[in-house]
Order: sequence, then structure tokens, then C-alpha cells
Amino acid sequence: MVNWKSSLRESLSRLSTSENMSDEFIETFPFIHGTLIIKIKQARDLPDTDSAFWKSSKNVTDSFVRVTFSPLKVKLAETKVVNDSLYPIWDEEFNIPVCHNASHIRITVYDQDFYFGDGDFIGYAEIDVERLLDGVEIDEWMDLQADEDGEGEGAVEIYAQFIQRHEECPEKFLKNKNYFDVRENNRMILYQDADTPNLDVFQDIENPDGSPYVPTRCWRDIFDAINAAEKLIYVVGWSVDTTKSLLRGDEDPDGSISNIGQLLVRKAEEGVRVLLMIWNDNSSGALSRGGQMGTHDEITEEYFSSTPVQVANVPRVKEGYIGVMEQTVVKSVYTHHQKFVITDAEDAHSGKRHLVAFLGGIDLTDGRYETPEYRLFDYKSTHWDDFYQNCTPGATPETGPREPWHDIHSRVEGPITLDILHNFEARWRKQAADKDACLYEVTEDEFNQNYIPDIEGSEGGYWNMQLLRSITSDSCLFDEDKLHRVTCKAGDLLEDSIQRAYINRIRTADYFIYIENQYFLGSAYSWLDDRNTSSKHTVPREITSRIIEKIKKEERFTVYITIPLFPEGDPTSMPSQEILHWQHNTMKSMYNRIGTALAEVGSDLHPTDYLLFFSPCKSESPDQVPEDLDEPEPETPAALCRVSLRHPIYVHSKMMIVDDDYIIVGSANINQRSLAGTRDSEIAVGASQVDYQAEDHNGEPRGAIHTFRLALWSAHLGGFRDEFRRPSSEECLNVVRDITTDYQEKYLSDEAEFSKVHLLPYPIQIHRDGSVENVPGWETFPDTEAPVFGNKSCLPPESNTITT
Repeated sequence: MVNWKSSLRESLSRLSTSENMSDEFIETFPFIHGTLIIKIKQARDLPDTDSAFWKSSKNVTDSFVRVTFSPLKVKLAETKVVNDSLYPIWDEEFNIPVCHNASHIRITVYDQDFYFGDGDFIGYAEIDVERLLDGVEIDEWMDLQADEDGEGEGAVEIYAQFIQRHEECPEKFLKNKNYFDVRENNRMILYQDADTPNLDVFQDIENPDGSPYVPTRCWRDIFDAINAAEKLIYVVGWSVDTTKSLLRGDEDPDGSISNIGQLLVRKAEEGVRVLLMIWNDNSSGALSRGGQMGTHDEITEEYFSSTPVQVANVPRVKEGYIGVMEQTVVKSVYTHHQKFVITDAEDAHSGKRHLVAFLGGIDLTDGRYETPEYRLFDYKSTHWDDFYQNCTPGATPETGPREPWHDIHSRVEGPITLDILHNFEARWRKQAADKDACLYEVTEDEFNQNYIPDIEGSEGGYWNMQLLRSITSDSCLFDEDKLHRVTCKAGDLLEDSIQRAYINRIRTADYFIYIENQYFLGSAYSWLDDRNTSSKHTVPREITSRIIEKIKKEERFTVYITIPLFPEGDPTSMPSQEILHWQHNTMKSMYNRIGTALAEVGSDLHPTDYLLFFSPCKSESPDQVPEDLDEPEPETPAALCRVSLRHPIYVHSKMMIVDDDYIIVGSANINQRSLAGTRDSEIAVGASQVDYQAEDHNGEPRGAIHTFRLALWSAHLGGFRDEFRRPSSEECLNVVRDITTDYQEKYLSDEAEFSKVHLLPYPIQIHRDGSVENVPGWETFPDTEAPVFGNKSCLPPESNTITT
């Protein structure tokens, strides 16, 4: 192996940016994998670099500190600005999950004279990564350097400690610095899609007690819960559409019984406190009532304006020193993305009320009603008033096809609901302070706040749960006694526990990981190209590292990842193409490292024996197309779909299952927007069933998570197979590969054919060395001219926070 220290100075003198460094060269740096604890205490004797009369009367240095990994310049942390001081005290501690190759940690001091920009450079100090890897605990003053000769002014006092991943105590839940504690004695019901009929693909699936599995019905349960509420109904969403109905077909033929708007108004008129919190899309207004994102926020607010329903239509804003342009970007680009409903229900034991919550990826809006049948053309009985199509130009309710929608949601009861309520109240009091009095006072007189739900034997027993969030102090109030449990960035308090929970469970996974997500991109610092892209979270690199650990131990381990065939929208559009490009970079980097690891140990296995990507797509036969549908406009994507009778199923899920004994369900995507904590606000719950832990069942727990995964896979793969019970086994891998590969051939066939199978391998060809190429015939997506590997836009990757 190349000695990184001997080659570093010579190489870096030739390499001005990380883009110019080869992957082989980067891999020569030490691999630092674990938790970095770094505390920026204070500085002394800083030079006065102020050059303008900005922010203060004293007009001396306004300093802050940025922490990065060298030489890739990966940003790890940033302190607040301390104004007008040559002896600033920051006293900020950061606990940072790291999974990087690096030579040094660089602590750089800047002077921030303006509300924008990176600030004026003052000086830096460096910590050799190998000192931390050797277990050295650093607590010292370090002189600042201003140039390569080491000359500079001032010093900075820091503390640094590194805890290696293998030294961390393996826990299923976050224990340190997490805002919400683990809650015991909960109940959880898991849902795939808004409604799930008892289809024949679910035959032979068993509940934990051996009884036959009966599919759960999300929107039916939400309707029943809202209808039964007597005290409060709180609805939070990226979008809420008052014109849509929760029930379809024979249960509500004309949509009047379960119409969302009418239902909420009726409950409010009965005296129930109905509060609605939605994201204010900055593009919606007088000229475009629905908004560029189609969230209907202005229309929804107006609908309830003369009713007892209280609406908080709130934008995503950033507080503090911020320019008008940056505030406009935040309002226009970032969102409030949480999706949950809280209601009260009867507690038969105490005679009081208790809380019920529904949480996950499904908004109560247009296009979300779906079943695992994913009908493309025969939709009039369920979707005529809810036709949704955002991927195929030219499609209309009169022509089809509609856009199929796959999602994951959950229902929870027990102590966890108090944390979900806390989240709602903390957001409402921050973002709708003028309506603070509207909150219902949940007291012990009316509510059993120690409620423990009854659990049926078929459900498998009680759950431990932990509420997780991505959110900042701009969007919610943090309790004063819990401030030590949140982190900060540039002086703003934030919670990024969703990202930390993903990382924690990936690091401790023993047998398999199954992910469904709307996006899968990140760890740009480890890509082969575009390393400066603004998507630095470590989830893809953590997955890769866990796979490599298993390769070195010669242990079976498989990661299955299901994502959409392409992002929602016209796949030829620049935003979609750029997301595909970032996604391709992510996949390419992962497979490259896995292929290299297999070669280093002399293994005959293939990278896809450890990591597989899939996409769901629906194909139908001519007899499933109603005769009364109009023909689409010629030479449009909709016209091509009418011939091929196929269409991607859009994956909107945000879920991870690990070893069949832990699940994350929520609103967060696997991208920087959702996981950073500083961009979109998100919510999720991490859950594990007490009696079905992998370590207690020889790695094969058969609890409710196992049952739910089998139901998902059976819907995706055309029916239940016994091999699905053991996802890490070679037998399961081969069956899944055979089913999906066979379906891929049928999906591309010139003759339209119905299939119960919906899943096909993501269209990339992986070679034994980990290199990635187009699958022959899949250079573009079917029925489109959109390249599978995508393309970059003209926006600088390092400042592009829209598509990352």
C-alpha cells in the first residue's frame, strides 16, 4: 500500500480540489469510521480582520470556526459567530458520525463580516487523524497557521476524541444525545399503500402466532379514527387536499362520506378541536393557487377559512443573520415534509381518552390513494375524481395511464404518541404562535397518559419505539432541559436523529437490510466524480462499509434497495436527470468499493451478491384497457404507454428494515435534504418488537416486522415464496434475482402482458470488478428518451441544494 504521508504533500501540491484526486489515491488515507467528538472551546490573540463597519460598533473580528476533513474538504461542523472579539468563546461540542478517508482534521477560523459568503480566512490548525485512531484524547491550545510556512496569529483551544465503530456499544436505539427517549409498551400497525385488499398474492403468509395474515387498510383506519375522535384531530402534511376521499368504491360510492374537507369540518362543528398544519409553498399565490409543487396549500387554507378548523399554512424559514436572497431560497426550496395524524380514542379500561397517531410517507392528498394492484387504465371506480399523473406527458383522465403510487405508513398507540403530540405542539407554538390558544390541553383528567394498548396475539406483542426527526429551531421549540441533546450548525439548534438512527442500525446489521425509498443518493465525498456535490451524509458509505466488513469475515449479508425507476416528473427534465446523475454516482461508488474488497480477499462472489437495487413497474394486457378510454395525443409518452401498456410504479416509501427485528418508517428520504436536519423538516419512528429480536431467534425473528416484509415482497414479487423468509440466504437471493430478471424481459417485450410480479432489477449492469455500465437496451428508460444515468445541470454541485 502507498504510504499516504510520504505522498501527501507532493500530491496535494498538484491537486487543487478533491475532484482531481483519484479514488485509489483517496483510499490510501486512513479510514476513520465511528464517532468523532470535537469541542471548539475558544480562541485567543486573533488578528483584527474587520474592514467595514458591519454588525457592530466596536468593529473588530466576528469569528466562527469550521471543521473539515482534509484533503477532501468535507465539512463536519461549524460554530456560531462571536461578534467583536479577539478572544471569542464558542464552547460548542459536536458528536459526528464519520465514515471517511482522511489525513487530517482541519479547524479553520474565519471572520464573518457579512450575512453571506464563507467569511475571511484567519488561520487554521490541524489534527493528524492517526493520533485519534491511536486513541489519543486531544485537549490543547493549537497555534493558528496562515500559510504553508506556518506563520499566523492567534491560537484555538479544542478537545477531540474518536470512538472507533467496533468500540461503540451495539444498540438498536439511539442512546446518546437523542432528543426523544425510547418508549416501551407500544402498539404498531404497518401499512403498504393507502389501501390493501386481501389479494391472492398474500396467501400462505402467517402472523407471528401462525394465524393467516390479513392485509391492513391505512386510509380506512384513518377515517375510522377521525370519525371516532371526541377531543382533538391534528393533521400535519406536506400537502392536504380537501377534495379527496379516504374511502373508495362501494364503501363511499360518491365520496361524500369520507371527503377529507367535509369530514374535518363536520368533526370541528361537533366540537372536536381540529388543527391543520401544512407547508406553505412559496410558489403558490394569487397567480398560481395550486403552487408549482401542486400542494394546494392556499386552496386548502381558503377552504377552511370560514369554518371552525384552524389552519397553519407555514413556510420553511430560516432565522438569524440571513440575507433576503438566502431567505427566498429557503422558502422556495426547502419544505415542511412531516406527515402524521393525531386523534383521541376511547380507553375502555379507564373510561378516559387516549391518543392514536398515524405516521409515515402518505399525505392526505391527491394521487396517494392506491392498492397493490396498481391499475394503470381501469381506474374509473376508484380514481376518476382523483386521477394523478406527473410522470407521463400527454396522459389525461380520459386517456390514462394514471401514475401508480407505492408508499409505507404506520399506526402507533401507547407512550410514543405523547412524543408525537410534543412534536406537534412544539411546531405549532413556534410556527403558529398567534394561534397558540387553539391547542387542546391534554390533561390527566380527560386522557390516560399512561395508556398501554391491548395487543392481540396475532400482532406479536409490544414494541419499543423512538421518535426521530430532522428539524431546526427555526421550525420548532426545543425544551430548555433537552438542549444538551440536540446539535447545532452555525449557531442554529437542530436535530438530525433520523440520519443517526439509519447510521446506527446499518452499523449493527448482522444479516440483511431492506430499504424502500423515494431517493437514494449521498456520500458524495466518496464518489468517483463530482465529490464536491452538496450531499455529504454517510448512509451509502455506511452500507458499503458494513458490506465490506462482512466480505472480510466471509459472512453472508445482503442489502436490497427498492427505488423508483426515475424521479417523479418528466424523466427528461433537468431536475430528474440531475437526480439520476447523483444516484448513478452513488451506486457507482458503492459497487466500486465492493468489487475492490472482493478482489482483495480473492472471493469468487459478485458485488450483486451483497447489494441489489430494484424498481417496481406495472405491465398490463390489452383486455385491461376499458374501451371507453380516449386515445392519447399521437407521439406523446402517453401514446407510447398505450401501446406498451406499462408504466413505472412510483416509490414514495421512506422505510428501512434491518434483520427483521427493527424498522424505520417516516417521511425522510435518503438524501441530504431529508437527513441533514437543516433543510426539510421530517419525522420518523424507529421500532422493534420486544419478543422478536434477531439475537434471540438465531437470526430469524418471525414477528410483525417479518410478516410485514413478507407481505411487501409478496406484493412486489407476485406471491409468497418460502425462500423470502431468509433474505440473507443464497437461496433467497437467487429466487429474487430469477423472478425480477424474468420480469424485466417480459416488461421490455413488444407484446403487452399482465404480470403479478411488479419488481425488476434496476437497469444497471454491474461487472465483477464493481464497474457500472448501461444494460444493453436500457440506455434510456422505456417509452422515454431519458438517459438512465442522467446528466448534470449547470448549477455548481457544491451549492446545489435543490436536487441533493
